[in-house]
Amino acid sequence: MDWLGSLTSSSGLIFLIFSITDSGHAPDRWATPYIYVCLILGLLLLLLAFYIEWKVALQPLLPLSIFQIKYMKPFILGLLFAYGTLGIYVLYATLYIENIMGVGPLRTVAWYVPFGLGGCILATLGGYVLHKISGTIMMFITGVAIMLDSLLFALAPVDLIFNVANIFFSTNLPERQQGLAGALSNMLLQLSIAILLGFADIVSTYTADQGQRQSYKNVFWFELACGGVALVVFMGFVRIEKAKSDLTADEKEKRVLSVRV
Repeated sequence: MDWLGSLTSSSGLIFLIFSITDSGHAPDRWATPYIYVCLILGLLLLLLAFYIEWKVALQPLLPLSIFQIKYMKPFILGLLFAYGTLGIYVLYATLYIENIMGVGPLRTVAWYVPFGLGGCILATLGGYVLHKISGTIMMFITGVAIMLDSLLFALAPVDLIFNVANIFFSTNLPERQQGLAGALSNMLLQLSIAILLGFADIVSTYTADQGQRQSYKNVFWFELACGGVALVVFMGFVRIEKAKSDLTADEKEKRVLSVRV
């Protein structure tokens, strides 16, 4: 068990996310001592965690070898921008509906029923069409849908890319790292939501003087920008083919070893 890596990485992320999330509410914002101290501590702990995973840990929590997989680094970067938009949409759509449109809690829940059903349909549909439509096209649809949902207040695009990510991670990692594949997919979702929601709160707080309605709109513009960045990263640096019957990661690894021998 990689206790040092777990302790330093989790502590670093806690300090980092706290500093981002609370910066808009601190007395002097980023100039508040406990904000920049937590930020510096978080970054230092994450650097230490990186060193531990790279040089110290015998069984690293996050083996750096996974970043050698083709398209892995830009794909993870794109997911960090794409996943977090879900948290922004759900929270600020709810706030807008209740605080600006004056809709009550029960009616708000009723309005979200199609949202949940649509998510179930998209998640199921994505599994059926992955062998017919390439992951690249699915990523394009996701990026465009994120930008549209921030404008039209209507879509749930993350369900599509979640399927693509799960298939990508599970097929590119060997059997002994399938637990890591699932953990990586879930961790990126939660981490992205936590970080981007923190920055969304900064946008809302820093533009509060423009009025509550406009500050919420500014957050949706921020969501659109995140979707745009995800779209550029996916389309410019990632290529994922249609799902197909192929050699597993373990079989590919054995083939490489046999060729070397």
